[in-house]
Amino acid sequence: MNVREAVGAVLISEGKLLLVYKVAASDGTPIEPFWSFPLGGTDGEPHDVAVIREVKEETGLDVAPPFEKCGTLEYLLADKRTQHVTLYLAHVKGTPNIHPIDEHEISEGRWLTPQDAYELITHDIGKNVIKELFL
Repeated sequence: MNVREAVGAVLISEGKLLLVYKVAASDGTPIEPFWSFPLGGTDGEPHDVAVIREVKEETGLDVAPPFEKCGTLEYLLADKRTQHVTLYLAHVKGTPNIHPIDEHEISEGRWLTPQDAYELITHDIGKNVIKELFL
């Protein structure tokens, strides 16, 4: 089985969660848009390094370890590989203004109450994470 390792960040600031609206794959290929936690491949780096990089690329925000592992997701990618995502809780440093660096991949981000994030997030696996951690 061909597996792509990835990390995701459940970002918290002032009691709100951040969701991003993904409109393209990391290579720029258009996809069916969806609301998600910031996430992406590890590129062979340690998870804490990948979390910092992915959060910066997708939101422009800075986070710092320690990160608390809070769940895992698995799903099939368009190229038929399995994506295995380890999710980490992360608190945002500084002012939580969102400025995606990968604008071809992320069109917007929103800080939401846990209930609003639960209603907006696209996939059931994300809903389950929010429900288990915050509702």
